[in-house]
Amino acid sequence: MNVLTAIYMRPPQDAFSREVKPFIMESKKYVNRRSAPVHGQANAPRRWFLYVVQVLTGKHWEHHSLDPCYFLQRRDSKVVALLGLHVDDISACCLDGYDWLLEEVKASFVWGSEWEKDDFIFVGRRIQRQPDGGFALDQTHYVADMSNIMKTKTDKYPEERLIAHPELVTEFRSGIGSLQWLAGTTRGDLSAYVSLLHKKHDELKVADLIQVNQVLRYVKATTTAHFQVFPISLESCMFVAYGDSGFANAPQNKSQGGFVVLLTDKAALYGEQPAITAR
Repeated sequence: MNVLTAIYMRPPQDAFSREVKPFIMESKKYVNRRSAPVHGQANAPRRWFLYVVQVLTGKHWEHHSLDPCYFLQRRDSKVVALLGLHVDDISACCLDGYDWLLEEVKASFVWGSEWEKDDFIFVGRRIQRQPDGGFALDQTHYVADMSNIMKTKTDKYPEERLIAHPELVTEFRSGIGSLQWLAGTTRGDLSAYVSLLHKKHDELKVADLIQVNQVLRYVKATTTAHFQVFPISLESCMFVAYGDSGFANAPQNKSQGGFVVLLTDKAALYGEQPAITAR
């Protein structure tokens, strides 16, 4: 049940507000009742989401069956436009001839800046349209801003426990947090390192912090690394999975395993084909 609580506020006293409604603004007899969510309300994000859904479904956008923040438009059972919602950011695309669907969405809200296309940053990912119709995704801008992430030089014994040095624990968390964000977004090549470096708080050693620094140096040396989304026909696509494991390669003789799932064309059964990493 959506319970709405009335919120009242004293009229603002700035010059602009006084000019709009001088009588009400100058009188101490009146208070304003909020008609929309305000920043800080616990239910504001939910109410905003419901409003966006109301607007989109009113324009015949359908919820995706697997993600409530993903919408699609169909024409004659064919998907002609897609739209993803992340808080108050939207990413959308459409087939040729259906740009008007996106223009309708654009006209339905007030935007803080002009829409960008073909080369832009969305939720921390840089997306670049390629000549073949595909996209390249990277986080070059994020890696460039990682100069504030530490590369600690320490003379402490590698086997010394990190818990005895709170300042080093903080630096470890900062480094591993940055690496985890990259690994789960565009840098799958970091996944194995991040997996091995995740340990219980009281198990961390100075050697782990040194290892984090080594991986960060690798990231800096491979700033332009990215993955590419190729245009693949849905009528002839298939999934391919690769798996591997390392025996007793993790701390306490534990074994580590991993897998990669790819989307490619069925022609890959007979020859080399481009593939998309499923993330």
